[in-house]
Amino acid sequence: MTLEPLILGSIILAAILLSVPRVTWRWFGMFTTLVHELGHAFSAGLLGRRVRAIRVGANHGGSTISSGGSFTAVISGFLGYPAPAIVGAALILTATAGYTRAAILGGAILVVLSLIFLRGWGAILIALATLAGGAALWVYADSVMQTYALITVGLALLVGSIRGLGNVFAVHGRKHRNLESSDAFILARQTHIPSVFWLLGFSVTIAACVWASVVALIGTV
Repeated sequence: MTLEPLILGSIILAAILLSVPRVTWRWFGMFTTLVHELGHAFSAGLLGRRVRAIRVGANHGGSTISSGGSFTAVISGFLGYPAPAIVGAALILTATAGYTRAAILGGAILVVLSLIFLRGWGAILIALATLAGGAALWVYADSVMQTYALITVGLALLVGSIRGLGNVFAVHGRKHRNLESSDAFILARQTHIPSVFWLLGFSVTIAACVWASVVALIGTV
């Protein structure tokens, strides 16, 4: 597909407005947190762990409870912070490649499956709003608008992933305040590998997703 520079600029602006201002981030940040927690949950399920509950709070905090082996706990524990970037890049790559409706359908199926494990109003409300948005795109939007919408959400998720990465770095830098909630700290405690290794892993994975997305979008201009 081809995007006019003005259209691409408008999409980028829409993504920024969705993920940067406090008034919109209050809600989109909860969606980003849900994607973060689903990164834990679906990787856990694929690795044979038993997922028990997923929660998302209004303060953008979240938790995923699963049980299984120690190695699988490390893998699923790692894939939280990169998940919004991975999903964001996947939305951009599929949209620019012309598979928009497949991406909408696949995302809807994953969200429906997640409803089995969601607990609390926050997670359930965000999941239902996501399904409603996907259904509206499927029924009322043409393929062009669907593409624009998916790229916008994908870019906003990339911004959200970077914000989350900044927050976890801040947790490790501000006199270790709320350190016990950091995935990097939890992984370090589980593996005896320093937190800096996991922080670097988050950063490299997110950077790779940003790079792949930028390359895909440049190719559309």
